[in-house]
Amino acid sequence: LERLRGEDGAVLFRLLWGYSPQQLEDGAAQELVEALGSPSMDIRVLAYQNLHRIVEKTNSYLPELEPNRQQREILNWQRDLENGQIAYKKSPPELP
Repeated sequence: LERLRGEDGAVLFRLLWGYSPQQLEDGAAQELVEALGSPSMDIRVLAYQNLHRIVEKTNSYLPELEPNRQQREILNWQRDLENGQIAYKKSPPELP
């Protein structure tokens, strides 16, 4: 991915892994919310998919739209982050 996508490749690869509850507490939740404002639609899509899987809601965010058209929706995710609500609703599946 890094060879094909440059700097975005490392971010995309990390987003594909998913996140543990501990990683979310250690700052990954903030990284996911920040990624919603990325100029790269690929990064926005993967960040959104992770957040949706974790909290089981959308906040009406649409990753296919440019971030400047999603300011209210991104603010809703930031509010959730500030309120400690970026956490798994259900326990994530265990990795083998």
